Amino acid sequence: MLFEAATLHNLLVLALPLAIIVFLLQAAFRKTEPKLPPSPPGSDHAKYLQTDRWNVFKAWNEKYGNVASFYTGQQLNVLLGTMEGAINLLEKAGETFSSRPDFVMGHMASTMFQMAYGRRVTSMEDPLVTEHDGVEEFALTSPQKPLQWFSWEPEARRDTNTRLYMTVMNDVKKRMEEGTQVPCTTQWALERQKELGFDDLELSYALSSPWAAGTGTVSTAIEIAMLAILHYPEAYAKINEEMDKVVGRDRISPYPIYPYGNGLTCVGCRWRLVTPTVIAHSSTQDYTYKGMFIPKDTAIYPNGTRMMRDPAVFPDGDAFKQERFLNVTDPRLQTYKFGVFGFGRRICPGMYVALQSLYMAMARMLWAFEVLPVIENGKPYIPDPDDFSYGLVSYPAALKYRLVARSENHREIAMREAELPGSY
Repeated sequence: MLFEAATLHNLLVLALPLAIIVFLLQAAFRKTEPKLPPSPPGSDHAKYLQTDRWNVFKAWNEKYGNVASFYTGQQLNVLLGTMEGAINLLEKAGETFSSRPDFVMGHMASTMFQMAYGRRVTSMEDPLVTEHDGVEEFALTSPQKPLQWFSWEPEARRDTNTRLYMTVMNDVKKRMEEGTQVPCTTQWALERQKELGFDDLELSYALSSPWAAGTGTVSTAIEIAMLAILHYPEAYAKINEEMDKVVGRDRISPYPIYPYGNGLTCVGCRWRLVTPTVIAHSSTQDYTYKGMFIPKDTAIYPNGTRMMRDPAVFPDGDAFKQERFLNVTDPRLQTYKFGVFGFGRRICPGMYVALQSLYMAMARMLWAFEVLPVIENGKPYIPDPDDFSYGLVSYPAALKYRLVARSENHREIAMREAELPGSY
């Protein structure tokens, strides 16, 4: 009995130091183990993102820091709140963060195919998706001028593009003949092909454009510019003065040569983003940033709305200043690569096309017309600057305005220009 008691005592004496050593080792491991970026309480935050997600993101960055995390189901997401973080991760570490989450790419591809061809894709392995990705990859990696939209050379690539675009258009033709085609852009165009004046090849290329760039983003950017003009008429007055000096009142310039007007376009894109949360990237391997652990397959969201008010890039960020885009030395502002079009290897490949389209449309519209509020109940109606739709692309939800010719002469010139072949 005494022997058993002594043995038990000896075991306890040995076990206590061992337990202390294990505890200390665990504590040391916890201290050195990389931690995820700070996050809101809970294990699934999807319920907070059903509507006004960019204001939720803004609040999270303000509360949890410029690099924060959150979960949507089992998916880990990291939220970047500054231009510095986006450049460090999405550009400088582009080899790790140049991918897209499957759920983002799948949704985008499915939506674009539905709009253009009336069919969904159920997987990123769909042959149409993989073939199109090859077209896009060639456009991104081969040396081309910014405004060359399609790959007409070499011949082999042109043949691949042609086969792809003709195949999907002919599929729609077949379903139309069978009576099974759902409404889509291609059906609308085929029903009016003679009126549009396109042969099959021309029409197939024209219909493929939604894959490469969403035209809705340009029209939304114009709507945001109209909203800005209603709220900042003094900025619009300066544009009119500049146009009259540079171009005059007797012709429409075919080129966007108004620095102040282009400044309005750029500051409008910054003031209210077409894509407030930008499009998510994805990490292809584990990465540690400023002591925070970002695991492989994490979705990375640049918080565009917050970045466009980052004081390190945009001092007095809430102010509407066209002048900030004139005579700038910051290369991000000189080339307008300041987050609106994304970052790094996933920057929008149609950026230059979109900007030129936007400049041209705005230059011609503002030369010819005044932008005025509508009158409701005897008073000018000025839309709420923060009333926007919710979604990847966000547009003014209650925008109303009037376009009134600046003079009879402006109206006549604009009408003549609109009737010219090849006019915009």
